[in-house]
Amino acid sequence: VERAASLDALASLISQYNEKGKKYLDVLQGVIPVRDQLFNLKQEFQLLATQAGLDYSFEFLDEKAPEGETLGSLTFRVVLNGQFDKLLSFVRVIQQFRYLTTLESIGIARQGTDKNTMSIKGKVFFR
Repeated sequence: VERAASLDALASLISQYNEKGKKYLDVLQGVIPVRDQLFNLKQEFQLLATQAGLDYSFEFLDEKAPEGETLGSLTFRVVLNGQFDKLLSFVRVIQQFRYLTTLESIGIARQGTDKNTMSIKGKVFFR
């Protein structure tokens, strides 16, 4: 009786995974890349900054390898120069970046009447 109940529970779990879980797993795999897919990360940020009309510099700060069920991460810093409204627009663009990204800190300093500098420190996660 216990074995039959266990088999029923297993069949139910497999069915739920096939109906719902598999779809979400495919979405997550698209948002959380393997490390090698982040090879052009610097160029992707550069393209976003250029499209926003901002001067740009980028540096990698740290890398943490995935362990067990924990994702790996690349810590980066982007420094941008430009008009304040363009800098804010860039933050919105990064929030919708195609990879799972968190922003740890954002700092803005005024460099003149129409020039501002923004420093963003964040992480991009990988599996």
